[in-house]
Amino acid sequence: MGSVIDNTACPRCGGDAFSEYYYNSGEEEITCMHCGYQYEGRYKRDENRKLVTKDGTNDYKFENLIWTEKVVQPFACYHIKSKNSKITQCGSLDNEEQILDFKAQVKIKREEIEKAYVSRYDEVGKEIIVEFLI
Repeated sequence: MGSVIDNTACPRCGGDAFSEYYYNSGEEEITCMHCGYQYEGRYKRDENRKLVTKDGTNDYKFENLIWTEKVVQPFACYHIKSKNSKITQCGSLDNEEQILDFKAQVKIKREEIEKAYVSRYDEVGKEIIVEFLI
């Protein structure tokens, strides 16, 4: 399935996010690397990735498909890059406890890590707060 990847403003924090739009189906994903916001607009699929229809038939006209939307607004997100890797890993953290666990893991593996930080969106101050660990 072909797609177009573009930069967009995050609907939550206004920061730079990227969107991937699948032009054959109209499905879309948005991910913000600052606050961790994620949006998925997709057609419902079964466990075999086959489209699910409203009437249960094999009539795959758009009006017979089931549209689903999923929004994730985590507490924070992390970024970590190992010294022996070209890739920075990112992910969501759901609460303060997960942030503390992430910090503990970074502390243990400090010698292997080139950079690590946690960022979160402060709803009150309407700003991104970044805590650099390495």
